[in-house]
Amino acid sequence: MRRIFCILVFTVLAASCALVSFEDLEISSDSGPHNGYFAGRELCVCFSLEADHHSVERQVSLSRENQSVSFDTRWEGRNLYIRENPGWKNGKPYRFSLNGTVLLTDGRQYAKSYTRYFYYGDPGEDLVVTPESPAEDGTIDRDGEILFTFNKAVNIASFNDNFSLSPYCAHRTMFSDDRKRVTVSATDGWPVNQIITWRLPDLLSDDGYGIPVPVSGRFHTPVATGIPQVLGICPVTPATDGPIYRISEALDGNLLHDQSFGVVFSQPMDAPSVLSAFTMTPVIRGYLAPDPIDRARFLFTPQESYEPESRCQVTISSSARSAAGLDLAEPVSAFWTPLSRFIAVESICFGADPPITAFPARTAVDVYLPAAPSKARLCVSIRLSSSAEPSARIPALGAIQASVLFPSTAASPSLVSAQWNPGGTELLMTWENFTAS
Repeated sequence: MRRIFCILVFTVLAASCALVSFEDLEISSDSGPHNGYFAGRELCVCFSLEADHHSVERQVSLSRENQSVSFDTRWEGRNLYIRENPGWKNGKPYRFSLNGTVLLTDGRQYAKSYTRYFYYGDPGEDLVVTPESPAEDGTIDRDGEILFTFNKAVNIASFNDNFSLSPYCAHRTMFSDDRKRVTVSATDGWPVNQIITWRLPDLLSDDGYGIPVPVSGRFHTPVATGIPQVLGICPVTPATDGPIYRISEALDGNLLHDQSFGVVFSQPMDAPSVLSAFTMTPVIRGYLAPDPIDRARFLFTPQESYEPESRCQVTISSSARSAAGLDLAEPVSAFWTPLSRFIAVESICFGADPPITAFPARTAVDVYLPAAPSKARLCVSIRLSSSAEPSARIPALGAIQASVLFPSTAASPSLVSAQWNPGGTELLMTWENFTAS
């Protein structure tokens, strides 16, 4: 009986030795040192014992920049080869992980946790960003530029997608021919009295390498304290060396119906904002332009006459801003009634008859004679309120007509002579061939 018991115990112990092993499962890889660089085509993960392929692949994961990515696997003996699908990304950080129970081909199981961190690519090939100007917490000029330099050609699309300004400011970006220098400037100049932060959370070079870590910086925009003011909306006198702004004179009572006027500010202004802030009623054709010498002055040139005897208004809204970026405190308006250069008819005299006077201003003049003149000739003297310009004297003749109203069969007379006096204030005209039928 004792012999049978010993045999049974020995048999049980032998069987247990066949099921329990003190040999550990070792895992290694060729990814290099922790957080180092790996440049192989495939990452090789080595197992010291024969592992079941499916159980291993269920526990394996690969991530890039903390985001899971798809990958391809293949086996050669005890070695598992892994490659990102469709391919590794140069300069990017990766994490390989095996975490869970690994089943061996002989049925043994091991709880394993194996993690490796690495960058893909060659050491020293990372894209390096160097902010050249302005200095960190430095001040930029209103028309200044942010300058970046790189150790290799930067990808244009990547820069445009990743670069940002906070608070936002409309800007333009210029790349050098070799794409190793990038300048950023504000479209309408940097706004004043602000601290702006620029950021590049990610960036790629043309060969696919990125920046190891996000980069950012901040700078101060120009300091401005003076609020712009409108010093005057005034008549302007043309001169050979530039227009003369008669800033001490108001428009009302001083601006002729076709005369330019000026807008004078207390400091240089941002021209586009002034042009968009300018309005006039009634609306007439014309244009406002900055003075080519003094950016604080603007000249409005009409291309048609202001509406006669109308009350005109010009307004500069508070959206007009200075070159330093400060807005007007409030809108400014000016009102005026255009002065007239129209010539009035003072008198009309028919031959030796007494002159006819008191004609209404700026209207057509009609004079009727009850009978045809003697000798079928009509002599008329027209006296004007002021001298007619020499260039206007001949065209004026076409505006004066003589005709027979009754009977309807009467022939119209013919103008046989017209003569201006030397001063251009009186016109003598003679018509002949007045007939009754």
